[in-house]
Amino acid sequence: AISAGSGAVFDRRRNDYRSQNYKTKRRYDRFKFKAFGGGYGIVSGTSEFFGNGIRSTAMSYFPMFIELNGRRCLVVGGGGTALHKIRVLKEFGADVLVVSPTVLPEILELQGVSYRRKSFDRSDLAGRELVVAATDDAEQNHRISELCREKHIPVNAVDQIKDCSFIFPAYLKEGEVVAAFSSGGQSPATAQY
Repeated sequence: AISAGSGAVFDRRRNDYRSQNYKTKRRYDRFKFKAFGGGYGIVSGTSEFFGNGIRSTAMSYFPMFIELNGRRCLVVGGGGTALHKIRVLKEFGADVLVVSPTVLPEILELQGVSYRRKSFDRSDLAGRELVVAATDDAEQNHRISELCREKHIPVNAVDQIKDCSFIFPAYLKEGEVVAAFSSGGQSPATAQY
């Protein structure tokens, strides 16, 4: 089972997923899908009751797959989160530049990753087609996001959903077959499950 909300439990009496916090009046809508290689899975999303009707509590992201092979991507930051994002981008063939005053040694060991030991400035965006702001400074990530939006560059500001024009989904990859799962940034750990 894959759930888009956190705190979901399977209620055997109702044969449904329910929030552990019943005061929020949330229900987990279930959708059955045919899984790769046979079998079935359940994808759940949250809805909130309003009177007799149900209205979604959040806007869903449009699932879109883009070609990253050879695309010039920028990752600002050099910690563990940046390392994870760099590995994902490299798995899909991106040309990655990392800008940060310091980086983990694992980042320096990655093949095909360029590194500039410096603080970010707007000139780092020149020619970049996708940006990840993965610093430990929320204000810096916000500033990077605003600059990217001015230049119409897709940006992901880690753990700052309002500063993202796209999000990284959890995904499964087998050769050219890719299945992606998202919680709309609400519960990334659940989407990875």
